[in-house]
Amino acid sequence: MGESNRPHLRVVASIIALVVVAAACGGGRVAEEPTGGYESFLQAGGLDGRAVQMVQEEGIAECMTAKGFDYIPYVPRDFVDPPDVGTLAQIPDPVWAMENGYGFAFSVEQFRISQEEDPNTAIVAGLSAVERRAYFEALFDPFVEEGGEKAGCSQLNSDALFYAAVDEKFDLQQEALERFNADPRYIELQDTWSRCMAAEGYNFRDRFASIAESFQSRVNELLENYDAVAVAELRAEEIEIMTVDIECVTPLVDDLLELAAEHEKRLIDDAAGLFVKFAELEERYGSR
Repeated sequence: MGESNRPHLRVVASIIALVVVAAACGGGRVAEEPTGGYESFLQAGGLDGRAVQMVQEEGIAECMTAKGFDYIPYVPRDFVDPPDVGTLAQIPDPVWAMENGYGFAFSVEQFRISQEEDPNTAIVAGLSAVERRAYFEALFDPFVEEGGEKAGCSQLNSDALFYAAVDEKFDLQQEALERFNADPRYIELQDTWSRCMAAEGYNFRDRFASIAESFQSRVNELLENYDAVAVAELRAEEIEIMTVDIECVTPLVDDLLELAAEHEKRLIDDAAGLFVKFAELEERYGSR
């Protein structure tokens, strides 16, 4: 990706996964007794994630100013996100899906809008090549100051508890998905889905990774070089495949949800300590 897009590369991480990052709900709640189900885990309860990001952005701006660069604190505005499926079974919402498919084109458009609205994009565009290199070194790369090595400004002023919670949440969810996907009962259900898709001309080995992989190169290209016509074509293709996907998965929904509930219970048991962290963060930053 070109340097002009680097100020907010964090947005790219959500393009394929569309992972929700937030925390626990209810102002003034007692942190020692966190509660929540899988949907609360996905949303991380109710922590105002934008507030966390803005605190870090303000710290980045202070750091960059001290190094002689302009930087304006910026957090991308909230978009109308895909409906939260609230289950490891990841059953698509038919209304949203029939307008957006799997959300790849949708996410490319989100990224483009975020870049256009980011005031730092214009700042970077006004720099010479030499100045731009120095700017990004200050923002992203490790640098050495008297007294020892420190990280670039984007790595400073971050809340260690928040990012530890984000990492733990991701790890727990990945472990649960791996257990769910490896369950022989799920494999059988997915094989039924795969045969149904193949009968309609779509050969995918699984419901998610193989579909994402089939679109990945086009998504990457559109993130690098936005093309409205190509994005529209991408969305149309997603919807075409999703139409068949919904037809194939609908007869399996009850079995998928029942199986997912077993694995979700284990995940929530494993996440007891994480909900404590979410509650502590909410005390610090507030709820959405």
